[in-house]
Amino acid sequence: MSFSDQDIMMIENLTYLTGGNAIKGSSFEPSVKPFKSVDKCATMAEYLNQFSDEMLAQLDKQSKKTYNGEISGSEWAAMIRHMKSNANIYNLKVADYNKDVGALCFVASDGQPIVAFVGTKDGAEWIDNVEGLNRSDTECQKAALDYINSLPYDDIIVTGHSKGGNKAQYVTICAPEGKVKQCVSLDGQGFSQEFYDKYGHLVQERANRIKNYSLSSDFVNILLFPVPGSQQIYVDGGKDVGTILENHSPNAFFDYYRDENGNWVVVVNSNGDPTLNISGNKSDLAILQDFVAFFMNNASDEEKKLMIDFLSQLLAGVRSQKWTKEQIIEYLMTNQEALALFMAYLIKYMEVFDISQPEVVAMLDALGISDALLVALGVADHFFNISALIEFIYKNLTDGKRDWIIETLLKFLGDAVGHDIEKVWRKIEETYGDLDDVKKDSSKAKIKIYDYSQACYNAIIESINAFRRQPLPQVSEWNNYGSLSWFGRLSVALFSASINGYAREVNEVCNKWENKTNEKFNDIWEADGRFGGKIKGITEKVNFTKAKVQVNLIK
Repeated sequence: MSFSDQDIMMIENLTYLTGGNAIKGSSFEPSVKPFKSVDKCATMAEYLNQFSDEMLAQLDKQSKKTYNGEISGSEWAAMIRHMKSNANIYNLKVADYNKDVGALCFVASDGQPIVAFVGTKDGAEWIDNVEGLNRSDTECQKAALDYINSLPYDDIIVTGHSKGGNKAQYVTICAPEGKVKQCVSLDGQGFSQEFYDKYGHLVQERANRIKNYSLSSDFVNILLFPVPGSQQIYVDGGKDVGTILENHSPNAFFDYYRDENGNWVVVVNSNGDPTLNISGNKSDLAILQDFVAFFMNNASDEEKKLMIDFLSQLLAGVRSQKWTKEQIIEYLMTNQEALALFMAYLIKYMEVFDISQPEVVAMLDALGISDALLVALGVADHFFNISALIEFIYKNLTDGKRDWIIETLLKFLGDAVGHDIEKVWRKIEETYGDLDDVKKDSSKAKIKIYDYSQACYNAIIESINAFRRQPLPQVSEWNNYGSLSWFGRLSVALFSASINGYAREVNEVCNKWENKTNEKFNDIWEADGRFGGKIKGITEKVNFTKAKVQVNLIK
């Protein structure tokens, strides 16, 4: 059985029907069992048929995006109608639901397993998201891998949205060979350089199994480094997608319309698959991606940790715990060092790459933190908007001057909001001043290749020998011109000595690196042979024990 990418994307939306009531949060809540109540091996037909025509008609009337995942009732009605008419999805069996990991496991009629991971479930997972900045593996990622390895299936198709997309990509790279064959990620963020340092060899082998579909205005997929060699596909959201959260909704990849009967349905192509409006990444989000890479390529481990702790708690509070304005102010004012670090790197990024103020404002709006910055820096409810604020900070940090009028203004603002705003701004200025040696580097992940094969060894030795074979002037022949009048005016002896010295030094350097290469490769090959011998011995013992057990069973 063949599942299209759109089939798999539609299946991923089912993960948002797993908590409490199946569709909860609006004036109409269908009375159906959620997945956690469905017995294992129940069919999707059994589940979807709970949604009667009357229920779907009621959902059609719910146009506000107040259900789980920023999905409206009418959009759920359209997707459920589509899934009922799609034999691939309708005939799936629900094999498992793991609430702790946030995963649904389905099995098709031909035995094909599909695992779908839900997006960020709670504040703890927001923290886990940001902790991935400088870790090769996070706890949530390892839990997802443990879940995949616990399933009695091979050649699994995995999918996931947001945090779930990151988990799907992670298990595709890290699971044992043969466990995962395909990954369709939706708005899944990437990984740290530490991840690529650890798993670079696996990324090279398996990146082509990953497709990461991202909404062109989504802000999550651009966090961290995308998997090199994977397919990064950008899609314009449906016509009703507008807000920041709607641009990070798993159903926003599709579009919808009312049919001749007044029912909401999914727009499909000639193959019956939901239509995807393939596009490119928006410029404001491309800048945000470059800024994240710029920070990660320049920040120290201490700065990364500080920023991780700061952003993880902030995102958890703002997006998951719905902090009030007062809570945001209190948090930012008690984390002034981290706030200053963020602003200082942002201004340095503008300066190094000549990024305009409107571009940065668009980036902050896309991330959804403009209002928080206005509050933190004491200018909200006064005369600044975010555009004026960024321009103000940039000019006063980069002009190298101390402005007494501004200091007086800052004291006034501090008195107005009840916080020492001047201290915050001076901390930004001080931190900015420490960033003189930053690299103009916003490049993405770098994969280190550890190749100790005979072919690699031969290539290195041949490169060294190529230097040895470089032709040098035959200085011994210069003496043939000794009888000419001009010869005595040249420092031939000095030139000859210099060229001969260069030749000796080239040979010494080549010998040095040949010896180092031999030493390194011989150490690796010796260790490989030693551990290979141990593995062979263990294998022989296991086979011997297995044979004895089989003989005893026959007896």
